[in-house]
Amino acid sequence: MEKADGVKGTFPSQTRILLAEDVEPMRLLLKTTLGELGYTEVDDFGDGQQAYSALLGARNGGVSYQLVISDFNMPKVNGVELLRLIRNSPTWKTMPFLMVTDLRDHASILGAINAGVSGYLLKPVDKAALSDKLANIWKRQQP
Repeated sequence: MEKADGVKGTFPSQTRILLAEDVEPMRLLLKTTLGELGYTEVDDFGDGQQAYSALLGARNGGVSYQLVISDFNMPKVNGVELLRLIRNSPTWKTMPFLMVTDLRDHASILGAINAGVSGYLLKPVDKAALSDKLANIWKRQQP
């Protein structure tokens, strides 16, 4: 298992990640797993509305996120709604967005794809699967 510490083929370890997950134990697990992969710049939020507000605040403060990892089902603003907000913004329309969910049905997956998701990862999440998915998204983002 390779860490993000400057290894070619994945996001750099200093990548600023916005994590949106409403279930606190899952949010903590994802943040911990990202840390084990070398990512330390992870800001986590309990719903899509908080996450979107953080994006706006970061932009207004001159800071930017380089990756969003979001649950599908969340209160207030769900993952697909958050994805659409991001894709409709000229500032963030190409920002990598990983959807992490337990939804396996075709309609949910197709909805995320049609909204412009960069990757889709099924729960439960393990370190190897998350690392592989991030590497795949990174490779597709490169010119």
